[in-house]
Amino acid sequence: MSYHPHLQCAFNSTTSYLEGKILKVLNLQQIGRNYYNPNDPLNIPQHRLTIWPGYTATILPYESAIMMCTDISHKVLRSETALDFMVNLQQQCGIERFHEICTKELVGLVVLTKYNNRTYRIDDIAWDHTPSNTFKRGAADISFKDYYRNQYGLEIADGNQVLLVSYVKRVGPSGGPAPGPAMLIPELCYLTGLTNRMRSDFSIMKDLSTHTKLMPEQREQRLNRFMANINRNADARGELEKWGLAFDRELLNVNGRLLPGEKIFQGSRSFNYDPMNADWNREMRGLSVTSAPHLDNWLLFYTCRIANDAQTLLQNLLKVSGPLGIRLQRPTMIEYEDRQDRLLRAIQQNVGPHTQMVVVILPTNRKDKYDSIKKYLCVDCPVPSQCVVAQTLSRPQTLLNVATKIALQMACKMGGELWSVEIPVCHSHSAVCSKY
Repeated sequence: MSYHPHLQCAFNSTTSYLEGKILKVLNLQQIGRNYYNPNDPLNIPQHRLTIWPGYTATILPYESAIMMCTDISHKVLRSETALDFMVNLQQQCGIERFHEICTKELVGLVVLTKYNNRTYRIDDIAWDHTPSNTFKRGAADISFKDYYRNQYGLEIADGNQVLLVSYVKRVGPSGGPAPGPAMLIPELCYLTGLTNRMRSDFSIMKDLSTHTKLMPEQREQRLNRFMANINRNADARGELEKWGLAFDRELLNVNGRLLPGEKIFQGSRSFNYDPMNADWNREMRGLSVTSAPHLDNWLLFYTCRIANDAQTLLQNLLKVSGPLGIRLQRPTMIEYEDRQDRLLRAIQQNVGPHTQMVVVILPTNRKDKYDSIKKYLCVDCPVPSQCVVAQTLSRPQTLLNVATKIALQMACKMGGELWSVEIPVCHSHSAVCSKY
């Protein structure tokens, strides 16, 4: 089913409006593009986390009819407020660099204000504002402290905290300019999402997965319950009836195809794997890759604090590269100071025209540092590169497996071939082209 582009645009706008109306009727709270239920939270008290269950929903024209594609979504909220985060950060880094580090850590995060169940993106920090500052409300001036007391019945405990700034995308009265940024009180803003430390914590991720990684039967039950709630709600049905629409009471059944597993060729050997798992790490262990360039001139960057990790990684890379058929010479080891500008300068000073590969061990999983490395080595001075977070090298029992995967990635980035599959050519439809 296809439409003229202008009709398609109008259809998409209409269905987006309709989706929002239906989901808001069900008292679901919009965060980003998805909708969540704040009245049915899943608490994980041992990690100070809360999960809001929710849904994604998109109404689109398909081959046979207009249908709604929906799925389960989850929003992770932390019990930690922005003020808690700022106080802990100041204790860790000291007052001298607090403004710089706090701005870098907080700007870009999304916070939830529970007094109105809205989310805001932190765009700036107003270091010269406190809850005692005033703003115009109608014709009178009112302090932030008095505003929250009168409007929401909330008493602000810390009168010296600075304010957070969010440039809310909204239009002023009569289509005029926006009334200004939203000024937020840190102690009333709850952080959302997970930190890098949380993501690397096996216990936290395991407890989260029990609520967020649903079996197909559980997913189907929850989606059926969602559709039943829409069909039972008179206001939701009324919105649909205005457009001549109604939802079926059951999910659409479609026939799926089960493809057979492919035979994998690696070097001079071939093997099969279990297609239900789609994993052949065990089968390829100890086999040489199909082809891999020799790596004779490469650099390994590390900090003083993780020098032992760098040596351990190198020893394991040399150990696993031989059986994989990858000829790996010892690299030039370069120690750098753990600052983004110093790392970039060290790379610029040492990478030359004959450098085949750059490997950088990073103390933390900071995206800005990773981005600066990749920008220089992909755009300014194109050289294959591999970044390794030191945390992945901290478990001795998995180090050989980690080193194997890193060696394979390095071989691929240099143009090597790990394995291949047999893709037969259908001779009845093939043609040979020649140029005379």
